[in-house]
Amino acid sequence: MKKLIIWLFIIVLIAGGIFFALKYVKASPTGEQSNINSIPIPPRMIYKVEKGDFQKTISSIGYLDPITSKDLYFPVSGIIDEIYIEEGDRVKKSNRLAHIEDKKYRLDYLVAKNSYDQVKINGSEKEIEEKRLQFEVAKDNLDATTLLAPFTGVITKLYVDIRDHVSTNTKIMHIIDDSAYTIEVDVSETDIRFVKIGQEAIITMDAFPSKKFRGKVAKISYESKNSSGVVIVPVTVRLEDTYKAFKPGLSANVDIVTQLERDKIIIPQTAIMNLGPKSVVLKLIDGKPKPQPVKVKATNGVYALIGKGLSEGDEIIVNVAKFREGFFSQGGPLSKKNPNAGFRMIRKYR
Repeated sequence: MKKLIIWLFIIVLIAGGIFFALKYVKASPTGEQSNINSIPIPPRMIYKVEKGDFQKTISSIGYLDPITSKDLYFPVSGIIDEIYIEEGDRVKKSNRLAHIEDKKYRLDYLVAKNSYDQVKINGSEKEIEEKRLQFEVAKDNLDATTLLAPFTGVITKLYVDIRDHVSTNTKIMHIIDDSAYTIEVDVSETDIRFVKIGQEAIITMDAFPSKKFRGKVAKISYESKNSSGVVIVPVTVRLEDTYKAFKPGLSANVDIVTQLERDKIIIPQTAIMNLGPKSVVLKLIDGKPKPQPVKVKATNGVYALIGKGLSEGDEIIVNVAKFREGFFSQGGPLSKKNPNAGFRMIRKYR
């Protein structure tokens, strides 16, 4: 009798368990709901779709280089007796920069001039030509004792002092044209096909962290270079902005804009779930995430340019990583058993 009571008690427990289990299963949501809708969606994960400017760039690093720079030399040798400028001075074209003692050159000039004047009276044609050339050479040498600025710019380096003896191979000073700067950057062989003359560039510098400068692609080298096994092509960007604090050699970060589309639907790239060749976002409909096929025209590593599938004002999930498992889990709308459930419309965009 005692055993019978025990068995009846066990049967009642089993029957009750089955009853409550069936009741729970009937009331429980579908696989999609349990896996997806049960995941809390904090407000920071919701992105309201809006239009903006999509920009795709190629980034590289280079250094500021003045459009023109030059080391200056005296065409004649001698002892420096005058220096008219200091480092950092701004000069105009043809300003006097330095001078060497010219006694010898003035004497040579006067001798050559007198000889030329005399031979013109009764000399032969060949004698006149010879003395004329000697006179012109003497005049050129005398003029060369004064060093003149070849263009307007800034004297950035002075290599000599007064009383130094200099020859035609002695560097006297360095001048730059600071009215414009260029930056040469290296572009990989895989990206060079996207770079065109005239494309805009955005330049930032560590020296001026709060500023951005504009530039344009001015030159693409006809030859590539091999740098430690990596093939690159030199590209020259000319700055359109000038800044008085620019200095040659400052490092610069250059973003060449290879694609720019204005007033288009753009969304964070983290909102996109890639399913092979297809792309999906999770769009909020009645507060619940639903798979929405989209056509992605381009990405730049941060944002994606959307061609079809979304409209301004739609709300989507910006980080789909935690939802992906739910969509592929047993019974989810994109599970292996039912990969196309709730997702048939994607074909219209491909």
